[in-house]
Amino acid sequence: MLKLSTLAITLGFIAATSPLTHANEYQQMMQGMMQFQQCMTETIDADYMETLSESSEKTNKQILQLCKTGKRQEAQVLALDYSKKMLDDPNFKALQKCITQVGNAIPDVVDQADIFNLDELKDSHICDQIEE
Repeated sequence: MLKLSTLAITLGFIAATSPLTHANEYQQMMQGMMQFQQCMTETIDADYMETLSESSEKTNKQILQLCKTGKRQEAQVLALDYSKKMLDDPNFKALQKCITQVGNAIPDVVDQADIFNLDELKDSHICDQIEE
């Protein structure tokens, strides 16, 4: 079960092990992590996060299997449909908002805000992105 505390520990580990050149950067990262955790706690249901994790893992396995068996078009359709579903989901929108609010404090987390980029997916193929 994915819990907010696990996320906080993971982000804390990233913060502790990243090569930071200034104490200010570390402090900024810790503040960003606390803001992120607070936003998640206030706006996103913990059960949703578990469901999201499970559905994402299941869909990822399905896409990988389709790509491996040469069913590229089915994989592409599944990836596009899942991305559209996520982008329309109010809980996922709240998650993206929390990620965006972190700003530059935790760059690796902010990069995840654009994980379901439909334009990128339409311009390329999911099976090719997986192989890269």
